[in-house]
Amino acid sequence: MRSKLYAVFTGILCFCVVVACEIPQSVSVKGHPGVYLNLGSPFGSDNTLVDKFLNVDGLKDQLGGNNSTSRIYTYRGDINATGDDGVQTYLISFPLIPEFTVPSPYDAPIDIPLRDDKGSKFSGTIPNLALHEITNFLGGVSFDSVPAYLYVAGMTSGTMTLSYTISKQTTTLLSDAGIDGTNNFITTAFVEKGKNVKTWVDPLPADPTTDLNVAFNANSPVTLGFEIDGTVKTGASVKVDLVIKLPLKFSVPLKDKNNISQEVTFKNKAGINTTYVKLNLDALPKGDEDLFGRKGGSDKKEDDDDIFEQLDFVTILVNNIENTAIDNLFLGIQQKNQTISLNNNPDADYEIEFDDLELKPPFNPGFLVLVEKANNSIIIKPQADGTESKFDFKLALEAQADLNIQL
Repeated sequence: MRSKLYAVFTGILCFCVVVACEIPQSVSVKGHPGVYLNLGSPFGSDNTLVDKFLNVDGLKDQLGGNNSTSRIYTYRGDINATGDDGVQTYLISFPLIPEFTVPSPYDAPIDIPLRDDKGSKFSGTIPNLALHEITNFLGGVSFDSVPAYLYVAGMTSGTMTLSYTISKQTTTLLSDAGIDGTNNFITTAFVEKGKNVKTWVDPLPADPTTDLNVAFNANSPVTLGFEIDGTVKTGASVKVDLVIKLPLKFSVPLKDKNNISQEVTFKNKAGINTTYVKLNLDALPKGDEDLFGRKGGSDKKEDDDDIFEQLDFVTILVNNIENTAIDNLFLGIQQKNQTISLNNNPDADYEIEFDDLELKPPFNPGFLVLVEKANNSIIIKPQADGTESKFDFKLALEAQADLNIQL
C-alpha cells in the first residue's frame, strides 16, 4: 500500500516541477494533495467461499479431487422431513464395497465368509479429506456436527471397524461394531441418483451411525479407514456405502489453539457495549505495524521529507457489501471502537475518518471480522436454485497530506 500511495503523491510533485518555466536548484512544495486508492476485496478477486465451498464441483477438490470415488449432492432432505432448510448442506457418498453378487455354486444358498478377491477381509482407506480448508477460510471455526451413515446390504452378520488418521495418529470411531440396527447401521442398499442429478431430496434416517465432526475439525487432511468382516449368502447382492451429511453450520471458538481469548468488546450501532468473538481471517490487514510502513519513536528518520510523515487525514471506505451467504457478521475497527454490519447491502457506503492525531505511527485501524458472542455460530445459508451466493465487500482509502517539502 505504501508504494502505491507514494507513487501517486510523487507524481503530483513531479507535475508541479515540470510545469515551472525554469528548473530551480531547489523547490519548496506546499499544498494538500489527496488521493483515492481502491484496495479491492479483502477476499481476493474471486469469490473464494462460493468457488471452493458452495458448489458441488468446488467441494470435490476438498475430497480428493478427480481421484475420489465420492458423489456429492446438494442435500435438501431436511425440508421434506422437518421443514428445516436453513443451512446449506451436502450429501457425500463413498462406496466402501462396490455392489457385487456372491457366486452361487450350490443348489441352495449357504452362508460363507465375506472376502475380497484376494481372500482377505474387505478393508481400505478414503484419503485426503481436506474439509479443514473451509474452517480455516472462515477464521478457525468448527463444524457443529457431521453425521455419517453406514449402509450395508447383503450381509447376514458381521462387524465393522471405522477409524480416522490425522498426521499419523489414528483414532477408532467404531471397533468391531455389530452390523445391525442396534448400532444404527442401515441394512439396505444405498442407491445413487442419476449422473446428472446434483440435488438429493430424500430424507436421511434420523439417527446416524456415527459423527465425524471431531475428525473434520482437525487442522490438516484426514484419512478414513475401514475393515469389514462377516458372512454373506451365496447368490446375494452385497453393497456397502459410507454416506456423510455435511451441514455448513459452525461454532466460533472463544479461545484460539493457544488458549488465548478471542472475545472483544465494541459499541454496537446503538452505542451499547457488546461482546463479540473475532474470526482469524487471513485476508484482512493484521498486526501492530504501521499501515504506511512508517517508523515511530526512536526509529523515526530525521529527514522528514517523507510524504507519509505529512499525512493530514485518512478515510477508510467500506462499500459494495455483497453477502448472501452468512448473516450476522460484523466488521470491527478497533481504533475507533466501531462495528459495521456485513449483512447484504450493496448500496452501503461507510466512511471512517482518522485525523492527524490518530495517524501517528504506528497507525493500523485494526480490522476484525466478528460474530456476536450471544449468537456464537456461523450458518451458511442455502443457495436458491439457479443463483450463486456471494460473500464479499470492498475497502478503499482516501488520504490527504499537508505538504511542506524542500526538494
